[in-house]
Amino acid sequence: MNEQLEEMTVVSRFIREIERYEEANEISGTYVFEYDSYDQGYSICASFENMFKLDSEMLKDQMSLLTSLPVTEQDAGRFAAFVEELQRDGGRKRVLVRINCLDEKTRWFKVTAEQLNGLNNQTVRLIVILQDVNSEMKAKRELEYRSTFDTLTQLYNQEAFYEKITETLSTEDDEYALVSLEIDNYSVINDRFGPEVGKRCVKYLSKCIKNHLRWGELACRYSDDAFMIVPDVVLLKLSPVQRHGLGQIVLCVRA
Repeated sequence: MNEQLEEMTVVSRFIREIERYEEANEISGTYVFEYDSYDQGYSICASFENMFKLDSEMLKDQMSLLTSLPVTEQDAGRFAAFVEELQRDGGRKRVLVRINCLDEKTRWFKVTAEQLNGLNNQTVRLIVILQDVNSEMKAKRELEYRSTFDTLTQLYNQEAFYEKITETLSTEDDEYALVSLEIDNYSVINDRFGPEVGKRCVKYLSKCIKNHLRWGELACRYSDDAFMIVPDVVLLKLSPVQRHGLGQIVLCVRA
């Protein structure tokens, strides 16, 4: 009787440990699966099916589940290279990719795969860990964007503009012009109509600038009401159509 109770206690503890492990994985956004060559089968964490599609066709062999992950087209090439390197060299490999999930949303995952080889360099086990890093990637992209672009106008900020113009002028032999625009009586607009109206004027002017920029040209918000534009040719060489475009921008400033 005591032996049965002791066995039941061990089993109960084991089940609770598995449940805690699964809960920890789900909370941390971690999804794990493992392929055992001796058993020729997969062990997959319970939360995996809540995030990804899973069917029998994906469980045919040791690489089938990994290669069946619905990686986005943008990252498919990098992921294929990751799988190829893993199969060729073994060991532990990592890749950062976007994966289409069951809820029809795309999330960033850090995929870590480790291939353990036995005798004759034959694969014994394949362990794959998918860690959801979507929040971190979004925060990183937001920081990168804010460090490069002005949040109000979506034009380059002053620091990024200096960096871009330095790159352009150091790598191109063409001549360039620097156009400076600013809103007349901007302080009066702010004082009389309020800062929100002033912001609307700035946004309207920036929209006009963006609508007339061509590929390779640069523009930035230099200060509160001032903008800098670098066309790819000297103003004197502009065609009548291009001069008309710049004239429309200047009319926006005067408005």
